[in-house]
Amino acid sequence: MNNKKIILKELDYLKVMGILLVVIGHCTSIYTGGWVFTLPVNSPIYALIASYIYTFHVPMLVFVSGAIYYYCRINKGKYSSLKVLIISKFKRLIVPFLFIGILYSIPIKYIIGMIEGNIINNIKYFILGLNTGHLWYLLMLFDIFIIFYLYEKFILNKKYSIILNLILFSILYISSEFFTNIFQINRAIQYSIFFYLGYEFFRNKDKLTLKLEKFKPKNILIIIPILTAISLVLILVSKIRLSNIMLSKLFSLINVVAALVCITICYLIVYLINNRMKNIIIKDKIDKLINVIGKYSFNIYLLHEPIIFIVLHFISSKYINPNVLVMLCLSISVSISILISIIYAKLKTVCNSREITFQQ
Repeated sequence: MNNKKIILKELDYLKVMGILLVVIGHCTSIYTGGWVFTLPVNSPIYALIASYIYTFHVPMLVFVSGAIYYYCRINKGKYSSLKVLIISKFKRLIVPFLFIGILYSIPIKYIIGMIEGNIINNIKYFILGLNTGHLWYLLMLFDIFIIFYLYEKFILNKKYSIILNLILFSILYISSEFFTNIFQINRAIQYSIFFYLGYEFFRNKDKLTLKLEKFKPKNILIIIPILTAISLVLILVSKIRLSNIMLSKLFSLINVVAALVCITICYLIVYLINNRMKNIIIKDKIDKLINVIGKYSFNIYLLHEPIIFIVLHFISSKYINPNVLVMLCLSISVSISILISIIYAKLKTVCNSREITFQQ
C-alpha cells in the first residue's frame, strides 16, 4: 500500500472515530444537565465523558475535511472553479441537510413534543440555520468550503507563512461571535482554523510520517496517556473565567490547543493500528469494523439524533442504570440508522431497475 493510500486510510479511521464520538457525545450529554432531556439519575462519569468528547469531536471532523480537501484539490485536481465546488458541496451537504431536516428530524421532534408552535416557522428557522439541531455541522461545513476556497490562493502563496495564517485563523476564531449566526456563518468562521490545520497536515504528512517512524511503538504508547493528561489539564484551565474581555478572548484559544492535543491522541492511536500493529488478526478485525461503520458513517450522523430522542422520550423519566441507558441509546441509534440506510439503498436499487426496464 503506497503512502497516499495509507494516509487516506488513516483519515477514514479518524472520520469514523469522529462520527462515533458525536453519537457517544449525544448519548452521554443527557447527564450534563444542559441537554434537551433531564434524568432522575445522575452520572458524573458520563457527564465528564460528554464534556471531554465535546472538546474535540467536531474539530476533528473539520480537521479531516480539511485534509481530504487538500487531497482532492491538489492531488486529484478537483474543484476547478468556485462554481464546481459549490455545486458539488451543495449536493453532498445541503441536499441531505434539507431532506433529513424537513422530512425526518423536524417531524419526529414535532410528534414527540420537542417542537412548539407553528411547524412552518420551525422549518423557516431551520432553513436559515437558526434552529438546526445536530445538522448544523453540514451547513457550517458548506460555508467553510466556500470561505477556504476563496482564501486558498493566499495559503499556496509562499509569501504567506504558516505562522501568519495561524494568526489570521486564530483572530477569526476569537472574533467569530461577532458574525451572524444565519446559515451558521459564525460557526464556520470559528471552526475554519481546524480546516486549515487539516489542510496543512496533509500537505506536510510525509515529513510528519518520517518523524513518527523514529519513535518506537512503546514510546508512542507512553506519549498517548501523557497527552491525555495534558488535554484534561487544558480543559480544566479553559473553564477559568477572566474579567477582562480582551484577555478572555485570547484565553479562549486554549480550547483550540486542547482540541489539537485530543486530535493528536486519536491520530497516534490510528497510526499505531495502521503502521505498527503486529497482531494481524486483531488489525483485520478492526479494519473490518471500521469499513462497516465507515460505509454508513455519514448516514449514522444524519439519522442518529432523532432516534436517540425517541428512545429518551419513552424512558428518560425512569430510573435506569446510566451504563444501560447509554449503551441502549448508542446501540439502537447506530443499528437503526444503518438499517434505514440499507432499506433506502435497496429501495433505490429497485426503483432504478424498474426505471431502466420501463425505458427499454
